This record gives sequence, structure tokens and C-alpha cells, in this order.
Amino acid sequence: MFVIKDAYSFSATVEVAVPGVGAPTLQSFSASFTVSLDAMEEILAGRLGDQEALRRTWDGWAGIAGEDGQDVPFSEPMRERLIAIPFVRLAVAKTLLDALIGRRAKN
Repeated sequence: MFVIKDAYSFSATVEVAVPGVGAPTLQSFSASFTVSLDAMEEILAGRLGDQEALRRTWDGWAGIAGEDGQDVPFSEPMRERLIAIPFVRLAVAKTLLDALIGRRAKN
């Protein structure tokens, strides 16, 4: 049964191509999103840039660690720090868009 909601929450695996010497290294984590119908419409119509779309929808993660190996808990300041890293922002935005249009990640 399809359930109509004002917002949809889901998690998806984000694959980040981390630059390095030679080919990038693929690293992954799980991102959680809550997307209102208004935000979904604006994202799909291209009216929201990646940064604003992520600020409005990205509300959690698992599997992100600091240089010390300790888990990094979700916070808005840390989300802003991650959004500021271009290859992270692009990977999370792609994951969000893929989920919204129903495109499956490659295995």
C-alpha cells in the first residue's frame, strides 16, 4: 500500500571518490534524508542548488570518522563542513537525486 506523507525519510549509501595520488579512493558512508514535498519539487525542477538542497534534506549519517578514527556524530556545523568539500557535496547530492528519481546505485 502506498502511504501519502508530507515528507519522506530514507537512508542511502554515499560513495565518495576521495582524491589521491593516481586514481581516487572510493570510500562510503550512509546518509539520512528527510525530504518535504516542496523541497522534492524544487530539487527535481532544478530550483535548488546542491548546497541548499543538502541543508534542507540531509539530517543524519553513519560511518563517518575523524582522522583519529572516532565516529563523527551528525551536527549542523559538521554538515556544513562536509558540504564545503566539493567531492563530498557532489557525492551526497548525487545520492539524494538518484534516490528521488528512483535510480539504483551500481553494485
